[in-house]
Amino acid sequence: MSIRNNTVGTTEITPVEIEVTRSMKQESRDISRGGFTSITVNTPDAFDASGEYKVSFRYEGNQCIANRIVVYDSSSNAGVFNERITSFSLSHTIPAGTLTNGHSYYIKITAYYKNGNDEESVTSSSSSVFYCLATPTWEIRDITDGQIVANSSLQVGVNYAQADGDVIDEFIIVVYTASHTVFYQSSSLYDAADTVTVTGLNDDAAYYIRAYGRTVKGLAFDTRTDHPNDLIIHISYATPSFYSPVYLENIRDGGYVKVSTNVASIEGVSDSGSEIVYIDNEFADLRNDSVSFLKNIDVSGNFTLFVKGYSFVVNALVVELSGGTETISLRWRKAANGKCAAELKVGNSVFYSSFIDPPADDAIITIKVTFDGFYSVEVQS
Repeated sequence: MSIRNNTVGTTEITPVEIEVTRSMKQESRDISRGGFTSITVNTPDAFDASGEYKVSFRYEGNQCIANRIVVYDSSSNAGVFNERITSFSLSHTIPAGTLTNGHSYYIKITAYYKNGNDEESVTSSSSSVFYCLATPTWEIRDITDGQIVANSSLQVGVNYAQADGDVIDEFIIVVYTASHTVFYQSSSLYDAADTVTVTGLNDDAAYYIRAYGRTVKGLAFDTRTDHPNDLIIHISYATPSFYSPVYLENIRDGGYVKVSTNVASIEGVSDSGSEIVYIDNEFADLRNDSVSFLKNIDVSGNFTLFVKGYSFVVNALVVELSGGTETISLRWRKAANGKCAAELKVGNSVFYSSFIDPPADDAIITIKVTFDGFYSVEVQS
């Protein structure tokens, strides 16, 4: 057999070559007619099997008219759920109670489509393994919704428990203003025992608190599950009772004024055994010494402590209160950006004042430590 070539005359084509050419043309027509199809399952996050869960998948090809989901137990490879639905949607909902918490699974999905008048299908590979886990108990610790906080600082911690033994991977604590802009956001925390201290809360203001995170097996948790609008607190600083070091009482019948005081004079003792050196009869020179006050000291209940001085040494101990089972220490700190702050440590909890520009060597600084249910520390220059 011969055919004419437009440029070089005639060319001989063998029967084998003709068959190959026909085969290639047939394959092209099949691809053109049916189109390329592909399907991939989006592996579910861990979820609580007591609620329904929508599984989505990615599909390319002719219009998907139906899909089938098969869920397998990853331990036994046994199918535990098999359902076909007629839907254009690229998703399939697993009904509540179908799977079991504490188990792991994987999924295959088949998409059905029309190829001319014929129904054809394409099936995905197995998804990655995912877990069904009971929703954790997750809450802000020791703070109730609507609570009034009588302080400018607040210590925030969480309670966590999970019935299937899944542990926290990480979580974050966020405090919002009344307009729900971020006021404070913690770095990633990894242990439910971790706490953060939020400072600078304004009087007569409202704040919202949220904590959210994820477990090691991928289960998300959020305090918004129980508090969709976040837990709210109201700041109202406690007004202390009027205090004066000297009280005057007019004794009318006697024609005199009675003067009384509740100030107790306490005397410090140099820890070096040397005589305490005073500067301008006002400040004790403690650059090479320290002083202990051992008598007439009773710090119980609410209290306010003022420390006044200058030329504080960075990282050095300024004041320490100890007795019983708790120690309170105060140090002067300097950040990498050069700003300074007072650090208050109470047991394992640490509080910081606002950071200020480094004071001049002769600038007098007053550090105020307050306890009225919560600790706070302020620096006044």
